[in-house]
Amino acid sequence: MTQRNMSTQPARIAPDAPPLGFREFVALVAALMALTALGIDSMLPALPAIGDALGVKTANERQLVITAFLIGFGVAQLAHGPLADRFGRKPVLGAALGAYVIANFVAAFSTSFDLLLIARFIGGTAIAASRVVTVALVRDCYSGRAMARVMSLAFIVFMAAPVLAPTVGQTILLFGSWRLIFAMIGVISAGVLLWFWIRMPETLHPIDRMPLSFRRLAGGWRMTITDRWSLGYTLASTALMGALYGFINSVQQIVFDVFDAPKLLVFVFAITASTMAVANFLNSRIVMVVGTRRISHSALVGLILLSGLHLVVALSGWETLATFAVIQALTMGCFGLATSNFSAMAMENMGAIAGTASSVQGFTTVTVGALIGAGIGQGSNAGGCSAPPDRHFTAPCGNRHGVCAVRDSVDGRRRGQWRRTMGGYQVSGHGPGDDGYDEEGYDESQRAEILETTRTGPSDGTIMVDLDPDLGDDDDTDEEDDLLMADDELGEESDDYRESATDMDEHDVQDDFDDGTDDEDALDDDDEDALEP
Repeated sequence: MTQRNMSTQPARIAPDAPPLGFREFVALVAALMALTALGIDSMLPALPAIGDALGVKTANERQLVITAFLIGFGVAQLAHGPLADRFGRKPVLGAALGAYVIANFVAAFSTSFDLLLIARFIGGTAIAASRVVTVALVRDCYSGRAMARVMSLAFIVFMAAPVLAPTVGQTILLFGSWRLIFAMIGVISAGVLLWFWIRMPETLHPIDRMPLSFRRLAGGWRMTITDRWSLGYTLASTALMGALYGFINSVQQIVFDVFDAPKLLVFVFAITASTMAVANFLNSRIVMVVGTRRISHSALVGLILLSGLHLVVALSGWETLATFAVIQALTMGCFGLATSNFSAMAMENMGAIAGTASSVQGFTTVTVGALIGAGIGQGSNAGGCSAPPDRHFTAPCGNRHGVCAVRDSVDGRRRGQWRRTMGGYQVSGHGPGDDGYDEEGYDESQRAEILETTRTGPSDGTIMVDLDPDLGDDDDTDEEDDLLMADDELGEESDDYRESATDMDEHDVQDDFDDGTDDEDALDDDDEDALEP
């Protein structure tokens, strides 16, 4: 009887022997992991359109589309791991993928921002299984350096998602609504679900299935957080994921608002993701020889040094889109080398409770990392001003009257000269006859207000009268500050100011032209020159 029962059970999978061909196994693992990246990165170009359609007031609020997804993704991992250890990998992941398909179609038809956030949270909750169960599935078949090699190869394919997803999202926006992006994710997820269900057998042997009980779960959690390798490398991964999510939350605003280059968002994502893919390919080639510890620790040192360099560049005021993309790409390469090995080393001693351990580690890295990333994103000043920012974005913006302190970098020769302007940014005057925007993208009305405030209307962009705006916060009513003014008031003219003869001639010509004494045909060359701003 015993022999008959044993013969009817599936054979235990040998170590380092996947149930599929190696290439298909790696490709399927990568596809499962890529669904998460697709659910995040394809949204980035659509955030402004989503905000406009659903009445989201600020750019930072739009980041909640990403944050809600990540929080659901992190929290749910605590449930998916024990369920996968009890019922097996295949049914848990299959059901979760089905729920992810439904959540994306709900998001596609959302009529309010609240409903969209609920759908995003549920979608993140569902697709969390792809992280937990996939790692456990790989651990069922591989361990140690072999597992690190599989994860690196999967990451090479997986990194195609951050490269392609923003491009796909931006392309969809050219021809249709942002809602089609969610529909696209739903269709792709359904295809991956079908592939997984048909091709991937169950990798957890029946005798290895664990009962669902609080005592067993508590024991698994305790083992996960008390094992030195598991805890140490999980915390290290958490810190790195916090930095990554901070980048993802903020990169759209940085490229769109700080560098004023929305069309280059795809390029920035492509170069950063490409270096991560190259790093993971390199890791797959050398990890069996060099080892996970040496590679990951060296990469972490490189990441810290590059981040420090980037900070110095940004604080010095020399940051450009090129420096941002290049240094960030190199940093992401180090990130790829570190995280793929950290994940493998954290699971090294967790083979007996792979699902539970993966869930605890995933919950910690994703949830805490998402909160760190949300703090970085919400604390960002990108997008804080309604006017286009200067190329060298180095200062926060006041929101009451759009008063912004920016560094003057018109020609790169006057860095450090601060100007404060009323209702906008200091710009070079080109006269009222243009199309409303100058070559830097500034609104003509802002320039007109600056020229009105300065009275003399200089053509070189220099602010002659530098006045602080009245922000309405001065509680001192006993002593009036003559320099403060309301929005619709003009700055006071100095009693000591004397117009030159040329200025007086210009004013006389302007007055004659305004009251109709002179018409345009009667103006000579000198008069026309005088009327030029």
